[in-house]
Amino acid sequence: MILTFRRSCKIAGGLGALFILMCCPRVYAQAFSGPDMVFEESKHDFGFLTQGKKVEHVFRFKNNGDVHLIIDDIKTSCGCTAAVLSDKTIAPGSEGEILVRFDSRGKFGRFVKKIYIMTNVQDQPIREIAVSGEVAASPHPEMTGTISLFQGDCRTCHVERGVGQRGEALYQADCAMCHEHHLKGEIFIAPSKTEMQGHEREYLFNSIMNGIENKSMPAFHRDHGGPLGDIQIQTLVDFIKGN
Repeated sequence: MILTFRRSCKIAGGLGALFILMCCPRVYAQAFSGPDMVFEESKHDFGFLTQGKKVEHVFRFKNNGDVHLIIDDIKTSCGCTAAVLSDKTIAPGSEGEILVRFDSRGKFGRFVKKIYIMTNVQDQPIREIAVSGEVAASPHPEMTGTISLFQGDCRTCHVERGVGQRGEALYQADCAMCHEHHLKGEIFIAPSKTEMQGHEREYLFNSIMNGIENKSMPAFHRDHGGPLGDIQIQTLVDFIKGN
């Protein structure tokens, strides 16, 4: 009797599953439908670079899904890195490429630059690839004046990110990349916010405004070719002093 009951349950269960498959085939089809972006590699190391050198690498990927892969946008973590996409729409089974260029001008020490790819992949719409390497240490001549630092490609990091910002937001946009560099285990470029808090407000204001001679600290005030005015500089001083 018990054996017969178990057998009946198994048969009933099997018939129930078959009924669901027959009545709701779309539910199961959709679970396995969609684009699938698969990279041959997601990271590339350029190795040792001489400061000022420009390098590039091609990341290849394939759409292993059964729906067109659509790439809406690509963003990089720094203006020194650019990404060029071969095609925004990749058919199922087709391949695509992302060309990543890195400009080492104004950089030195170890670096990792990330590239974010916005796609129509449902379970993971934002994909990430990265390039890394090490740039030969130098006195960083690009940062000894405003001619290079606030013009050309360097504007992306040292000017444009700080437009309209004040206080902490301005510090993170224009200052932290150099002043917090050594706190990440990298070589020393400039003292951190905490290390500068002991200075007088007047000294900090004048240093930001006029720069520091023979140091990698340029003059940030508009009167000297920089991007900042009195009010923005004052908010930087307030943030550094903790006010």
